[in-house]
Amino acid sequence: MCLELLTLSSYCVIALSPTRRSLESVLKYFSAGAVSTCFLLLGATLAYMACGSASFEQFPDEYYPALGVSVFIFASLALKAGSAPFHYWVADVYEGSPAFATSFLAVFVKVSTFLVIARVLFGPLADGAPFWGSVMQVCAGLSMLVGCLGALFQKRVKRILAYSSVSNAGFLLSALACGNFAGVETALVYLGFYCASLAVFLRLLDVDSSPVTYVSDLSRLRNSESSAPLAALALFSMAGIPPLTGFWIKFFVLKELVSSSFYILATVAALTSVLSSFYYVGLVRAMYFETPAEARPYEDPFSDA
Repeated sequence: MCLELLTLSSYCVIALSPTRRSLESVLKYFSAGAVSTCFLLLGATLAYMACGSASFEQFPDEYYPALGVSVFIFASLALKAGSAPFHYWVADVYEGSPAFATSFLAVFVKVSTFLVIARVLFGPLADGAPFWGSVMQVCAGLSMLVGCLGALFQKRVKRILAYSSVSNAGFLLSALACGNFAGVETALVYLGFYCASLAVFLRLLDVDSSPVTYVSDLSRLRNSESSAPLAALALFSMAGIPPLTGFWIKFFVLKELVSSSFYILATVAALTSVLSSFYYVGLVRAMYFETPAEARPYEDPFSDA
């Protein structure tokens, strides 16, 4: 219920900017939220049928009821988290939302969703671990690949950050897929530092009165003695450049994957981590070495949707 209330408040935050793009973002996010809620209600219905109560504490210690509930609840939470293959809404919603709304979605909603995933799947639905652990590995690998490859071909800053969030959702899911306390602990630390770095960068984008839409627009930040270094530091941390915090949390995720014998997933995580540095460092390069962007005609990001 609390997670649904947070989602409802997200609609209001996006709609605070009375523009056509924001309204379209609200509609797309609302449609994604409606699908997620349907999955959640189906899972809750199965849970009630299994134990005659809406409380997970009375859930029976049987594999098959836990399996059915896990399917729908994980699908609901994965859609809210924006992980592949449920990421279809992320890029358009991030692109059309104002910077403060994007920060709200990327930080509060993502943190809450992954906390619920860790709490529910490793608590009352732990009996379904053989199933949802495998599904989580597949979603993690897809998220890292789709997010990383998608971000490499984007020219708008928020779309890069949107696909980056999909890729980082894959890292978080891969840590949770380890199925042990160390994996959960690593995922929560990763979540905290990633969201902090992203929030700092998005806040700096909102400081300038001129909108930052394209990558080349970042060159305006170089005139700020405080904004440019902080933005670069946040981007380098998200890229996993040593010795920054981002490097160490990605290292510990890889360590947990290898310890759990998830070698294929660890290889995918390592490769996408290296590839992701290209678009993060590209944003820093645009900030310091590109000339300020010329005025461009407005291009509707939803024209191809």
